[in-house]
Amino acid sequence: MKKIFNLKLILQSAINSRWWRNLSALTLSEIFIRLAKFIILAIAARELGPELFGVFNYLLAIAALIAVIGDFGINKIITRNIAVDRSLISIYSRSLGVQVIIIAIFIGLFSLGLYVFQPQLSLVLFIMLALFTGLNILGDYIWSFFRALELMKLEAIAKGVQAGVVLIAGGLLLISPFPLVGLGVAYFIGAFSTALIGLYQLRTLERDINLHPDLSVWRGLVGQSWPIAIVAVSAFIFNQIDSIMLGLWNLLTDVGYYNAAYKIIGGLIIPMFLLNQVLYPKFSKLDMTDGIALVRKNILANLVMYSVALIFVGAFGKEILELFFGAEYGIAKDAFFVLTAVLLLTALSFPVSNWLIAKDYLKVNLFISVFAAMLNITTNYILIPQFGYLGAAIATYVTYVFITLAYYVVVFIIRRKTLSGLY
Repeated sequence: MKKIFNLKLILQSAINSRWWRNLSALTLSEIFIRLAKFIILAIAARELGPELFGVFNYLLAIAALIAVIGDFGINKIITRNIAVDRSLISIYSRSLGVQVIIIAIFIGLFSLGLYVFQPQLSLVLFIMLALFTGLNILGDYIWSFFRALELMKLEAIAKGVQAGVVLIAGGLLLISPFPLVGLGVAYFIGAFSTALIGLYQLRTLERDINLHPDLSVWRGLVGQSWPIAIVAVSAFIFNQIDSIMLGLWNLLTDVGYYNAAYKIIGGLIIPMFLLNQVLYPKFSKLDMTDGIALVRKNILANLVMYSVALIFVGAFGKEILELFFGAEYGIAKDAFFVLTAVLLLTALSFPVSNWLIAKDYLKVNLFISVFAAMLNITTNYILIPQFGYLGAAIATYVTYVFITLAYYVVVFIIRRKTLSGLY
């Protein structure tokens, strides 16, 4: 009876812990967000057809590139540093105004670039997506303060509101005379609501918040974050450059097929993403032995989940695509299977990457990511003209094979050096 009592006590303690509350809030929120986005994109895929759906996802990919560059890895630095020293909130908040200016510059440059090089695409739609992206960058910037304090529940609620707004507004605007532009407007409204909630909550949480732009504070953050920024840009390249390169070859229908498969993959990755987001602050505090032990447990759980997913997609991939997106999209079943196989490799590499960033091995991540980005661009360049969207999927798989092998070699070297230094 004593053992049973102790077990109950342990379980009760886990449930009442901040870690568990954060994970629960993020899980519920992320499930709703992903589900809402999936529903609206599934409706859009049917209403727009593969070509226009491809146009929208092509623009989303460009907008995501703006987000990566505009963020510049600062969010992770803010979260990491404030997790150790809360007093930095009042200092780091002075960089917010500078970040707004930077975002505006990137939005202007990319909007102009699209107008010059691909004027046939809707400039209005792109501006809406760019604004949506800018507001998302701003929102994530604000929420990084809350992540540092392990107050992820507030972020979870706000992003849930955003998803709900996009779902309702997008559903209504898709039946308008201009469905493509309407979808862009819906994304913009959702991002605006989240950024507004985040700013209000931050002022409520910390009364000493100073929003006056301070270039020196921002410069100091950039001085720490630039390796993360290069890693993030590189990660974007080997995760989303496929859609951009397909679009640059004017294979916009292929972009539609590819993204139909990719959106389902985005849903499947939720558990891995959430767990790593919650564990990131913990990795910063644990020593190497405990940190690697936690990484191993994370990897094992991921492998079990995604092995089952791969078997299921291999058996019913075509039917799954047709069920959610329509009969036109079943043709992408092979790409769907290849991208699901990528999840297995991600299950092996993502926790290791997260641990390396938390332990300040930023240059290692930098080297691997840059090389992976170059490899992905090269393989896409070779395979896309011949195989279209399937070539893009294969290029992603080849890239993740390299990433996974590289991370494990690095961890082996780090452990060997650390252990040898103890004797």
